[in-house]
Amino acid sequence: MTTYRIPSWNVSDFESKMNRFTNKAKKLNIPFGFTLESKETVKVIDPLTAWDSYRTDYIYSVYGESPTIAGYTFLAKLERMGNDNLIHSHNTTFDFTNYRECELICEHCKINRSRNFYYLIQSESGEVKIVGGNCLANYINLPNAEDIAKFYGGSFELIKSYSDEENASEKFNTGKTLLKIESFLPYAIQSINKQGYKKSDSDNPTKYDSLNRYFVPKEKLTDFEIEEAKKILSYVQNKLNEKMVNAKNNNMFGITEYDITLLKLIEYGYMSEKHSGYIVSIIPMYHRMVEKELTIKNQPESNHLGEVGTKLNNINAKVIRYNQIENNYNGVTHLYTFDSDGSIITYFASKSFDIEAGDNVNIIIATIKKLDSFNGKKQTVIIRGKIEKI
Repeated sequence: MTTYRIPSWNVSDFESKMNRFTNKAKKLNIPFGFTLESKETVKVIDPLTAWDSYRTDYIYSVYGESPTIAGYTFLAKLERMGNDNLIHSHNTTFDFTNYRECELICEHCKINRSRNFYYLIQSESGEVKIVGGNCLANYINLPNAEDIAKFYGGSFELIKSYSDEENASEKFNTGKTLLKIESFLPYAIQSINKQGYKKSDSDNPTKYDSLNRYFVPKEKLTDFEIEEAKKILSYVQNKLNEKMVNAKNNNMFGITEYDITLLKLIEYGYMSEKHSGYIVSIIPMYHRMVEKELTIKNQPESNHLGEVGTKLNNINAKVIRYNQIENNYNGVTHLYTFDSDGSIITYFASKSFDIEAGDNVNIIIATIKKLDSFNGKKQTVIIRGKIEKI
């Protein structure tokens, strides 16, 4: 059982969707339900004016299994943006490569019409389909019930959009109003400067406060906020592009669907209101990237350990990182990263060794496959390694 705090303006939609789950669960003999536990009045203080306002939150508990139909599960939501498809998913094992640029058409009804979203679903046998929202009920009732509850508990606010000459950079695409990211981001910087960065489950989260400032400006933007936004966008775009290149060279390891979606949005240059969470997250991402870059610069210089094709023998090293990479082509690859007196060694192994991060090892023998670099650090990539724990 999980408890959710639902703002009053979302209660009607929340209960409607939960009732649909409950009715479907009864027909399928699956235990599922929700209960209103209590309600609370919450004081909200505007960080700029310091005025008090109040809202009512309803506390619900959600329990049981999420009912599905015909054995299909929900993989991702697909959204067309320019010539690309944005992938909205938390699934880290499925390979979405073929769905980032494919044509979007419902494979159930075969009707080719404009839709805001399509849905990617997978059967128990592994069959994957793209379906429209109206046809989704033929395969799976709705995305996981608790995910729906989290969505409505995350302050899904209805923010009124105001047209305004200062924001005339808005662009229209398939009937949707899109906002220029470069015009929106300075308001996110202004919001964070005033109240700090606030996640979706906080009072007055940054993404909604930034939208409110954009549509109904509380104060004029400064030259610093405008220029800072340009600098941050350029920096993050370059870093994500570097990350993408490295990922393509390493079986797409090290990059997430979140990174890819964010990069596509930045390159496109426009966003809808529902993308505000992605865009405001650019700011803390930028600060993490700068901090990481400074840390790397302060580390000792890494050197390559030889030429491509030469053998390494009896190299003492320390395991500094271990990851498993799953994909649809090679199964599981075991990525080991070693440090040998400041020099970095990476090994993409088909089998696992009885070692973990922090262990000291002897690389008894290995062949240098290539000389690479990552985040500005030279790396020696090896193959056919024989390794023992010290």
